[in-house]
Amino acid sequence: MIRPDKFTTKTQQALQNMQGVASEFENQELDAQHLLLAMLQQENSLAASVFDKLEIRPETVIADITASLNKKPKVSGGSVYMSKNLEKILNSACVNPKN
Repeated sequence: MIRPDKFTTKTQQALQNMQGVASEFENQELDAQHLLLAMLQQENSLAASVFDKLEIRPETVIADITASLNKKPKVSGGSVYMSKNLEKILNSACVNPKN
């Protein structure tokens, strides 16, 4: 079970914002791409800083994600759900190695 309280404030904000990203692209399934795009769109984005350090322009990553999300099936209305892939990623991120 994913516990948002185990994430940083910025990650919690990105988790909330990814639903808006999915809505913008009319995607019903929330996936890692939605989360990464939400993270890259944040002010003072840590994700953007990581790409900068890797000498990858965040704008290029955003353009690639946008192109990919535009290819996903579009659904208007209905509820959104989290992909198994994203759920697995978030659960892995919450694992406390001391337990």
